[in-house]
Amino acid sequence: MLFRSLLITLTGMAIAVSGIAITQEQETPVRQPGTHPPSQQLKNPLEYTKKHAAGGRRIFYRMCVTCHGMDGKGKTDMVKSLNAQPSDFTIAKFKYGQSDGELFTLIQNGTPNGMTPYGNTLKEQQIWQTIIYIRSLGPEKSAEVTIEEEPVLENPIEYTNASISRGKQFYARFCIKCHGSNGKGDTEMREFLKTRPSDLTNGDWTFGSRDGDIFKVIKGGTDNDMEAFSDRLVDERIWHVVNYLKSLNPKTE
Repeated sequence: MLFRSLLITLTGMAIAVSGIAITQEQETPVRQPGTHPPSQQLKNPLEYTKKHAAGGRRIFYRMCVTCHGMDGKGKTDMVKSLNAQPSDFTIAKFKYGQSDGELFTLIQNGTPNGMTPYGNTLKEQQIWQTIIYIRSLGPEKSAEVTIEEEPVLENPIEYTNASISRGKQFYARFCIKCHGSNGKGDTEMREFLKTRPSDLTNGDWTFGSRDGDIFKVIKGGTDNDMEAFSDRLVDERIWHVVNYLKSLNPKTE
């Protein structure tokens, strides 16, 4: 009899605790990461400001230019190896929807035909900032999100045969493995990389062909496979490499 009373008491306590837990869960529902209302109902929680557009530009330059290009038109070397043409963000109509919510879902989840999902890479605020920047590239951009171009680094090393020769030496030590002796990027390493190394002889480089653009990529690397060389090359040597790369393509001279 005593055992039965104790069992009933414990059972009642368990039900009470369970009831409390259920009540708490109902009062403060937990949303699993990456789950949201339908795309059309999603609203951008950020204001359209230059600050958020600038933050989105930094993310776009890191994560998106390989396929969409610096100008957002989607005309890069990567097109050859993709199943679908990347969206042109400078036109009014996008492939996968017009609203911020639809763009958010696209960036977060990707698409079956090749668009990389960034839900596990970017925080939600970063995705919203990127959308604000993408909007600044389109024909209906407003003054609120139009941001000034970042200042271009000037090459302090004169473009001479001596500089080109020095740059070629550093290129042979650090760059030839991926980009090849001819700079076309058609080496065996491309089979092991997520993105094909840039063809440095065509002048249409993913991250820009200005001296300062090339310098920043060599020094800081990219979020794809391009590694940073700031720990192996001082700035002066990087500028010599820049001059050598310019010599590979008459368009950039």
